[in-house]
Amino acid sequence: MLGKDHMSLSFLTALMVSLPLYLGQVIGSDILICFIFTVIIGSLLPDTDCNGTPLLYWKFGPLYYLMKVLVFPSTKFVLKFIIEKRDMCNLYSEEINDEHRGIMHSPAGIITSSALLTIFIALFLYVLGYFHIIYTFVAFLGFFGGQFLHLLQDTCTKSGVNWGYPFTNNLLRGDISTFRKQGEQVDGRLKEFQAILFSGIIFVIAIYSYSNKNFFIYLYPVIILISMLIWIYILWRANVFSEHIAAKTL
Repeated sequence: MLGKDHMSLSFLTALMVSLPLYLGQVIGSDILICFIFTVIIGSLLPDTDCNGTPLLYWKFGPLYYLMKVLVFPSTKFVLKFIIEKRDMCNLYSEEINDEHRGIMHSPAGIITSSALLTIFIALFLYVLGYFHIIYTFVAFLGFFGGQFLHLLQDTCTKSGVNWGYPFTNNLLRGDISTFRKQGEQVDGRLKEFQAILFSGIIFVIAIYSYSNKNFFIYLYPVIILISMLIWIYILWRANVFSEHIAAKTL
């Protein structure tokens, strides 16, 4: 999926789940902005492993180089160490390498890289005297949330995602083509997904406007449930299915 689509779908999802907390006065505008901003960045991070120059390079150059030079290699090192330390070598199907949609497109990879990126940035801010534990935690949630949404979105495409990498060879994939040939139309489902998520945000604002302000925050679990149902619908509309593939094609 293209970077701009990752950013828009992730931004709309992040706003839908975090706006109720802001409207309900659980979090302030600073936390809201920090979370949404890091989700947007996180939605681009997994493509650090691609051979070209992803949107992260053009939009957030310093973070791209931090990921490419430090976080990505460190993620591979940490996961290799854990696998070997826990005697799990016989479980995983493929050597962890630099390929696109490899370790950076797996739950293990996004958890590790989100933690490492947060630690590196926190250390840098600590040296400058700007470290704040709450913002650090929110940044981790944002980086991880954005990367998790990235995986969901790539699952909808024909290339798919191996969610069990490097331990399994089961690919989850849909039928959305994001790279069209000349003359082909853009898949209209992407606009449909964006419209549905935008409608979800309007729904949140409408509930807030017409409900008791003190009672509004208690509706948050319902809003989370609705956002989950929206993503289940998105996966269904993308015709996602499971496919077992040979290890060499990962």
